[in-house]
Amino acid sequence: MMGKVQYYRIVVDCWRMFCKYLPQAMSGRADWEELNGQASKVGKQCGETKFVKALIFAFLDEIERVQEKREGTNG
Repeated sequence: MMGKVQYYRIVVDCWRMFCKYLPQAMSGRADWEELNGQASKVGKQCGETKFVKALIFAFLDEIERVQEKREGTNG
């Protein structure tokens, strides 16, 4: 069972990834590969539990949603 400090670290690591990639325009495959690499790194550092994976996927989904909205490709 994880303690508060471990949960805090997981959320902060995901938040930092989110803040780094959300503002930038993802202009090509290399940008998405970099983001996926960062997400994998966070997952490995935090332990690839169901919670960690779900949190990472939630942040990735939101980055993708915002990017699609910027591009006008989806809602």
